[in-house]
Amino acid sequence: WVPQIILKNYEAASADVDQAIEIGREWPYEYANRVLATIKVVNEKAGLADIQKSFEMEEENDFANRSLGIYHYDKEEYEEALRLFEKTKKYNPKAHLIDELIDQTKEKLKYELD
Repeated sequence: WVPQIILKNYEAASADVDQAIEIGREWPYEYANRVLATIKVVNEKAGLADIQKSFEMEEENDFANRSLGIYHYDKEEYEEALRLFEKTKKYNPKAHLIDELIDQTKEKLKYELD
């Protein structure tokens, strides 16, 4: 099973997480996972509200930091993205694709400086 968010099937990912929350699986990771789907499908404000809810539930949330980092990366805000990716790695050194995200972001920052 591969999460729909990894497949970039944002509508299905949003529905999956909505269903998990509805049946009582209200974990900070559910809100963090819904962030990217919400931003892509619904709207940015709703997605950022989800990330805030996730942080309120668990401040040192690697999923939330990674999702917010991806949000900033997509907006070409690479310094903030890198800060969040490094925070993710601090909380969970084995977070999914974190090393690749850090390397990719550093590469973008390198090109900005050239």
